[in-house]
Amino acid sequence: MDRPGPAPVRVRPGSSRRSGSATGRPVPRLAHGAPLAAALLIAGALALPTAAAQPRAEPDGRVVYRVGAGDTLIGIGQRLLEQPERWRDVQRLNRIKDPTRLVPGSELRIDPDWLRGETSGVTLGTVGGTATLDGAPAVAGAVGREGSRLETGPDGVVVVRLNDGTTLTIPPASAVRFERLRQYLGTDSIEARIGVERGGIETRSAPGRRRSLQIRTPVATAAVRGTEFRVRAGEATTAVEVLTGRVGADGQGGRAEVDAGRGALARRDGPPRVESLLAAPALDGLPARIETPAATLRFAPVDGAAAYRVQVALDEGFTRLLSDTTGTAPEAAVVTREDGRIHVRARAVSAIGLEGRDAVARLEVAARPEPPLPIRPNERAVVFERSVALAWAEPAGIDAFRVQVAGDAGFAAPILDAVVRTAGATVELPALPTGTATWHWRIASITGSGASARQGPFSAARTFEQRPVGSAPSGTVDDDRLELSWPPLPAHTWQLQLATDAAFTAPLIERSLDAPRVVLSGLPPGTYWTRTRSIDAQGLVSPFGPAQRFEIKSLLRSGSGAPVGSGAGAPVELQDRR
Repeated sequence: MDRPGPAPVRVRPGSSRRSGSATGRPVPRLAHGAPLAAALLIAGALALPTAAAQPRAEPDGRVVYRVGAGDTLIGIGQRLLEQPERWRDVQRLNRIKDPTRLVPGSELRIDPDWLRGETSGVTLGTVGGTATLDGAPAVAGAVGREGSRLETGPDGVVVVRLNDGTTLTIPPASAVRFERLRQYLGTDSIEARIGVERGGIETRSAPGRRRSLQIRTPVATAAVRGTEFRVRAGEATTAVEVLTGRVGADGQGGRAEVDAGRGALARRDGPPRVESLLAAPALDGLPARIETPAATLRFAPVDGAAAYRVQVALDEGFTRLLSDTTGTAPEAAVVTREDGRIHVRARAVSAIGLEGRDAVARLEVAARPEPPLPIRPNERAVVFERSVALAWAEPAGIDAFRVQVAGDAGFAAPILDAVVRTAGATVELPALPTGTATWHWRIASITGSGASARQGPFSAARTFEQRPVGSAPSGTVDDDRLELSWPPLPAHTWQLQLATDAAFTAPLIERSLDAPRVVLSGLPPGTYWTRTRSIDAQGLVSPFGPAQRFEIKSLLRSGSGAPVGSGAGAPVELQDRR
């Protein structure tokens, strides 16, 4: 509705209550008594437009402009609208009769899509590894402008933030250019076009995004308003993978609308190929704790996967990458330089090269101080002694070592669990009456002492086998016949010695045997010592066991050579009277 104009100004020459100027002349006044000069100043002020007035965005998405003195719809169109002639649309939207007569302080509604954009910028958030912005080292907080070029090295990852909250992640070995960055007056709405020259880009659009976000590659252009998707540029193809929302992928060979959970491979020589994204790998089987500086972590394969991309990072945003690899095996190679938390992200890759949904796991690395290198006994060594010396390398900076020996691989009941300050220890093994025993041993490094002592992980357990030395034969003497036997061992043979002295300086008999028994006949009277040792299937010879002493007595014999018995039936022994 039109408002009435101001009342006509009437000047009175004076009155009985005069107020004058310094010259004594009467001051002209308005009909209601106000000084005319003051009124003219006020009118002049009202005629000046408030150029600083800007539209503002309301929570519901509307844009509101507060009319200033001197504003007209035509002027607002020239100052605020992308197409100035759309002031007529503003007139219709707000039902204004006269575009030249606006009420100061009143509010106009303006469609956000009509507003004029101004050149904007982007802010570098997290910068990991090597990266450059316009040729200079990229640092967090740096601002990129329209036309700026951002490049990441083989280990570089940069997170870029737009003013509307949209984030762009630039992965390693990528180069992008911010071709268009426009922010619309009075709003945080950003229109952006990013050219991917090499590598890729991952986007997470702000909720309620109104303006287009375009990702352009030499082969295709992906355009969205609000979604989460990934783009990778190849020499002849462009991969688009949509995680949420919908993306329009325009390639040289045609266009495809790609919904969430699907991807498209745009090609120079044909229409885009669209397929469902592969499922995320299952990482719940990975160990929660890693106790080695380098480890290979395997997970279950994904149906339809031709390869797997695995990233390992120090942060959950995957900007401080330790590795970023693609291979055919479902595994993650983890190499760390320090203890702490790491993050693993894996994707299955389809036969046409589309990467599937993410699987993420958080692991703890506790690999330091590293355990020393075991020296002896060697893995699967065989020992026969009960007293076994253990030895290991002595790394620099280590204050003590913890050594364990157990009969079970889980070390639930170790027979030795000791902290020592030297690179060696001795363990006393229990006696083995028969058979063999397998022992496991491991060591850990300790730094510091007392309350500040810190033990690192144990080394991988080594095993050694304890075998008995040759057993002492047991036997019976019958006249000049000696029958001996000892405990059997599977897949073993034996060597037996018989001598007249305990030192076995000149054995009378040395015999190889396939069974743990022997009969020796025709031995002349005297004292004898006998001992055995075992030989396994690989030819490993044990030490001789303890010697056993036997005596062959001199007996009175008949003419036929048979022993002569006493009245009690016992053989009659001959006495040496020398």
